[in-house]
Formats: sequence, C-alpha cells, structure tokens
Amino acid sequence: MKKILIPTDFSPVADNALQYAIEIGAEFKSMLYLYHTYYINKVDYDLNLSEDEQPFKKRLERKMGLTELKFSEKIKHKELSIKTFVERGDIPALFKIIAKK
Repeated sequence: MKKILIPTDFSPVADNALQYAIEIGAEFKSMLYLYHTYYINKVDYDLNLSEDEQPFKKRLERKMGLTELKFSEKIKHKELSIKTFVERGDIPALFKIIAKK
C-alpha cells in the first residue's frame, strides 16, 4: 500500500493539497497521513501542565479534528483511510521518521 504524507497548517492552501492527495490516493489505493508539526514558545507554554495538556496543543488537535471531519465524507466515498498527527518538532525531522515507517 502506498502512503501519502500531507503536511497541513490548516490553511485553505493546505486544504487544497489534502483535496488533491485524496484524488491521487484514490487512484493508488493509498493510506493518507495528515500531519501538523509545531513548536511551543515560552508565551504559549504553561509549566504547570504536561505537554499533552498544553492549551496550544489542544487547539491544534481541535483544528486537526475539524479538518478531518470536513473531508471525512470524501475520504469515505473514495474508500481511503486517513491517520492524523499533531506533533512537536520540525517538519524535515518528522518527515524522515514517518518515511521510515
């Protein structure tokens, strides 16, 4: 099975890329991996909370859920599967990790 890695920043341009990936994925019966990477600056970080409880990360996870929901019917109609990821780190490093999976 082919894998398609789709980075997103939740913008309309990123949604367009996901739309395109869905069409390509349907042709090759691919698995879609929708990815958002982030970093936390000191302003957004609450030292009293664990990384998984950070409000900044929670907002990004909600955005990811909304993006997945927005495209869920089309993904289902094309008989595709999607996995979503919201992870801290830089894009090139995370892409290398995912590419090896």
